[in-house]
Amino acid sequence: MVIIMQEKHWLGVILGSYFVLGLIYATVTPIFEASDELWHYPMVRHLADGNPLPVQGADYVGPWKQQASQPPLYYYVAAGLTWWIDTSDMETVRYQNPHVDNGVITADGNINLVVHDREGSTWQGTLLAVRIVRYFSVLLGLGTVYLTYLIGRMAAPRRPEVGLGGAAVTAFTPMFLFISGAVNNDNLVMVLAALALWLMMRTVAEKRLEWKWLGLIGLISGAGALAKFPALALAPMGLGTIFIARWAASEKDVRIVSLGRLLGTSLRDWVIFLVPMGSVAGWWYWRNKQLYGDWLGWSAFFDVLGVRATPASLAQLWDERWGFMLSYWGL
Repeated sequence: MVIIMQEKHWLGVILGSYFVLGLIYATVTPIFEASDELWHYPMVRHLADGNPLPVQGADYVGPWKQQASQPPLYYYVAAGLTWWIDTSDMETVRYQNPHVDNGVITADGNINLVVHDREGSTWQGTLLAVRIVRYFSVLLGLGTVYLTYLIGRMAAPRRPEVGLGGAAVTAFTPMFLFISGAVNNDNLVMVLAALALWLMMRTVAEKRLEWKWLGLIGLISGAGALAKFPALALAPMGLGTIFIARWAASEKDVRIVSLGRLLGTSLRDWVIFLVPMGSVAGWWYWRNKQLYGDWLGWSAFFDVLGVRATPASLAQLWDERWGFMLSYWGL
């Protein structure tokens, strides 16, 4: 009992500390100075104004740039939170600094992406809308931290330090805190993927294979795929989860004799998983296929963002490892 109380105490400390730090980042970081927020928020505002999804292409690049090629769930939810705010001042607030040394340390320290009006009111117009979406993102991050704890707890039920340690590492990684306090679709896909993973682990541990349960995981996975395309990886993970749960639920001799039957049953259950997943996210990937000729819409993404003049070799990527590390840990 004492150990359980201590565990809950430390979990509360981790969650509370994350929440306070996340709110500080969300409040203190100047608007549009967080990673890619300069392009994420115009997508939110575009949808909040009642407009349809943009069609991407090199001949037309909106203020959202490549972000319009990303699945739209985060932007739709954020638009639903801020549609009532008059953001007609966005172009003024988002006035980009033409002399910025973006990502480069220089003597003059001219690193601001936009020109900030010190006299502007923080709690109205575009500044208010961005802050509301930022605070929403902090709550999503709180869910990710808590689900990380649950995943660790399920992976090592007799070692509470695993769940607590995983939650703490997640909560206090500087870049996670920074992005959690920003307008960024990573915040939604992380919490949805974590939730789907936890439910998959419960499927194996509890051998839960009811169609309603599998359908629920499919719905959450579909929402993840509609938030950012890497969540499509949840689909094959779902099949693996179902097969392992079926394997664990069967008798040992049945496993040996009826491996083909187990696989067939797993594929049948996987359909129950895929139907709701496809129902939630499929329309977006079908739209990409119709508009751009590829399911992920990468052709339009690259038309807007551009590509390297020559493909990067492994040696070149190794030379860039410092930048990769910074972008993960704290940039």
